[in-house]
Amino acid sequence: MGYWGTSADGGSLRPDGDRNPDGSEMLWGDAPADRIDEGVSGLITRLRLDLGRFPTLAEVRVARDDSAEIDDAIARAREVFARDVGREATIGEVAAGLAFSDTEIALDSAVRADITVGDTVRWALFRESGPYHEIDRVVDAVVESIEERDATSWTGATYTKVVYVVTLDGAAVDVAREYASKVLPGDPTVGEVNSARFRRRGA
Repeated sequence: MGYWGTSADGGSLRPDGDRNPDGSEMLWGDAPADRIDEGVSGLITRLRLDLGRFPTLAEVRVARDDSAEIDDAIARAREVFARDVGREATIGEVAAGLAFSDTEIALDSAVRADITVGDTVRWALFRESGPYHEIDRVVDAVVESIEERDATSWTGATYTKVVYVVTLDGAAVDVAREYASKVLPGDPTVGEVNSARFRRRGA
């Protein structure tokens, strides 16, 4: 989490940002960016309810220009920016923050998270590599049911998590919702993904 120099068009992680009218460096950061992303997600959710389907990317982009969700997100982004940086965000910084928010990724993530029984999901299987875990391979399977399981967090707190029950290698397994992604038409096959991963790893 942090702040970085930004360009007026939303370019991030620059060693020096563009300049505000008063000569100060243009900044943006994770915390205000998260507020904008939350607003975009809320807008996508509302449009889906209004339309009875997921909106297109063009529909989301048009709606962003006059959206209560985005207006509220900007207000919350300004609040956290002022708290963290010690001054108000300029109009240019807010515009850069809006440009930094990737609507295409947000929409794709929303569609991939909308998983129902019969959908194919993809997730990663990990293997230990010294003190770390690395992805061994990714796998696909069809969701047979969606269920809730009791779980315990690393702090010892108990909570309920949603899992997708699938059959993998002949055995029923639970895949936690946060680790699964719906496979969409046009996605590379699981074999293509793994082949590319093995080539990068030098296997």
